[in-house]
Amino acid sequence: MSSTKWYHSQDGQQLGPVSKQELKALADAGDLSPDDLVWNNSWDDWRPASSLANLFPQSSGSPPPIAATRTQVGVEQAAKAASFMDVKFETFMTPRLIGVLYAVVLILLVGVFVVALVVAIMANEGIWTLMAIIVGGILGIAVVGVLLRCTLEMMLLSFRAVEHLSHLVHLKRDNEE
Repeated sequence: MSSTKWYHSQDGQQLGPVSKQELKALADAGDLSPDDLVWNNSWDDWRPASSLANLFPQSSGSPPPIAATRTQVGVEQAAKAASFMDVKFETFMTPRLIGVLYAVVLILLVGVFVVALVVAIMANEGIWTLMAIIVGGILGIAVVGVLLRCTLEMMLLSFRAVEHLSHLVHLKRDNEE
């Protein structure tokens, strides 16, 4: 005879301890439903009573239910949490838009460089100051351009990943229906 003590819940109230045989008698009498939660000291969390083998009669011709694993539950929770990601890449951030943003920022940087150069020339600065402005401006435009391009490409990849995840969530939902 098993010495494992079982606990069960009904209407949010914890009941027990009872033996496995008493739990089966409760199920047979209709006092324990498959949706009620059960627990014993070898488990970390409460589980639906339907996850216990041979506790409820099975209909002939259908296999016993598969208990949800933590991984399955985690995937389903992630899918529900990701439902806000129902975005289409083309409507939110397109490669063309990223190219336009890149071009606008580079044009602004070149404009700032030209203004700084004109101001330095008009102020009769020395040749070394002009050379420093030219070299600094070219290097600044190059560095900012590369950093900006990397940032925009990362945004592009992020939006594509979100779109892909959103598509997978929709496929999962379609397969479940």
